[in-house]
Amino acid sequence: MTEVENRYFAVFYNDLAKGFGGAYYSSIWQRLIPQMGEVEPFIRHATVALGALTKSSVPMIQNQKPLRGSPLQDPHHMFAMKAYCKALKGIRESMSQNRGDIRSALLASLLAFCFESMQGHETAAFSHAVGGVTLFQNWQKEHSNSNVMEVDDLAFTFAGLVCKSPSNSRRLKALTIVRSHTYYI
Repeated sequence: MTEVENRYFAVFYNDLAKGFGGAYYSSIWQRLIPQMGEVEPFIRHATVALGALTKSSVPMIQNQKPLRGSPLQDPHHMFAMKAYCKALKGIRESMSQNRGDIRSALLASLLAFCFESMQGHETAAFSHAVGGVTLFQNWQKEHSNSNVMEVDDLAFTFAGLVCKSPSNSRRLKALTIVRSHTYYI
């Protein structure tokens, strides 16, 4: 990582991950995601994008005026968008080459959900969350349990983030199904 990427990752880890994590989910945000970022560049790019977006003066809620000029004039926001594009490109490449694993794919969905949520893009955010849940459910149908990773914390993290919006009852039903089981990947 470059020096700038390291600074934005530090913002993600020290500020954002603690806020997202709370007491119960901190292992996902403060241990698993940073570890997976060492292995999967697209996860690293997504965490850097989230850190840069956190530093941006562009409001994180749609329909508000930026604090300083347009988003195109905010260097943090521009860096966040570039890093997010790198993350999305990496996810697509990983999926097209079948080199990613379920854990990486679920973490990518979670991080994309967070990025879109922070920008106020609720539809895109929930699309990523539901996509992650669907991916998990399809995987669960095809595989028996193994001992690589307990996904229960990851499923609860998805459900906890999505449950904050009461207007999405159909999507919450799908997430509730995942929350009611402990799966191992």
